[in-house]
Amino acid sequence: MSNIRQILKVCKADINKAYPLTFSQMGIYLECMQKPNGTMYNIPCCYILKKADFDISRLKESIKKAILNHKRLQVKIDSSTGTPKGTMMEHQNIMAFSVAHIQLTELNENSVVGAYASYCFDACLMEMYPTLSVGATVHIIEEDIRLDLVALNKYFESNNITHAFMTTQVARQFATEIDNHSLKYLLTGGEKLVPLEPPKKYKMINGYGPTECTVYTTSQVVDKLYYRIPVGNGMPNMKLYVVDKQKRRLPYGALGELCASGRQVSRGYLNRPEKTAEAYENNPYCNDEGYERFYHTGDIVRFMNDGRVDFIGRNDGQVKIRGFRIELSEVEKIIRAYPDIKEATVIAKNLEGGGKCINAYIVSDKQIDIEKLNEFIKETKPPYGTCRYNAD
Repeated sequence: MSNIRQILKVCKADINKAYPLTFSQMGIYLECMQKPNGTMYNIPCCYILKKADFDISRLKESIKKAILNHKRLQVKIDSSTGTPKGTMMEHQNIMAFSVAHIQLTELNENSVVGAYASYCFDACLMEMYPTLSVGATVHIIEEDIRLDLVALNKYFESNNITHAFMTTQVARQFATEIDNHSLKYLLTGGEKLVPLEPPKKYKMINGYGPTECTVYTTSQVVDKLYYRIPVGNGMPNMKLYVVDKQKRRLPYGALGELCASGRQVSRGYLNRPEKTAEAYENNPYCNDEGYERFYHTGDIVRFMNDGRVDFIGRNDGQVKIRGFRIELSEVEKIIRAYPDIKEATVIAKNLEGGGKCINAYIVSDKQIDIEKLNEFIKETKPPYGTCRYNAD
């Protein structure tokens, strides 16, 4: 929105002359520039001004100055501490992802996308930027039907939704239990997808990728019943590497850490140079323009014989709970600080239908109130960091 504000300011637009676009229902408002008389105005950011209201040449000049590597900020949760950590994304990251996503999912001006993801989840970028770039329509799904799959499907069909993203467990349940007639593509990601029969009336895409590499880095169409669904091939603007602890590239079939380079790789972490240095470095294998950055995902994978990526797990104690990163050792540390608990061990347990929950095993000479223990955890960890089961 700051970019819109700057462009309007450069063009010296008269904000009193604004006309709504078809997606004005989004209802997002933009704080506008100060008028010469000192008055401040607010206008919807989804409004556009008539061509005659501003200087087109100044607009073009302003757009040219929006250099691709200027940054925007994507805030997420630090899996180690539970405190906000900013991933510095650039305009080129979003643009590169949008181009690849449009090609992969065949988005065009006739597409209708259901925006299911929370606006604070990076999947929201996927639902908005590529869609509006091609002139397609976005429907923001109401909260009260997001987990009601029957009502959600009715909404999809009545509004001819052609593309949608859902979190892993919800998408799997939708694909196996709901008979949908409007979708062309159903995308999912965030956790390991439990094998399923592919939907017959639309394509289901299993996406993988950390926020640091802009939404998703690899994709796999669920085209058959797999023993273990791979995360697929890399995006066309990405180069993927599997390396050992000495950063030596490994052959197909060997387990190692997945690293990525390309225009989707973000700049690093805002004001966290030590964290940036741990995860990012200059690409030791390629000097091509756009592939200079090299990101360590921390994920253990292997290349399959056909070049697709098979996800195995993490190289540390990090797990994903409902798509969010969490460090098990950090949860253990908090539990041990609770009164009367002598020792604690935390593990991640697979759930039927996919996903994980956290199990904590505790040692104590006294009866522990589990509800109070989870409230104690919530004081320093987000809700998904609490334990589903405890044993004392």
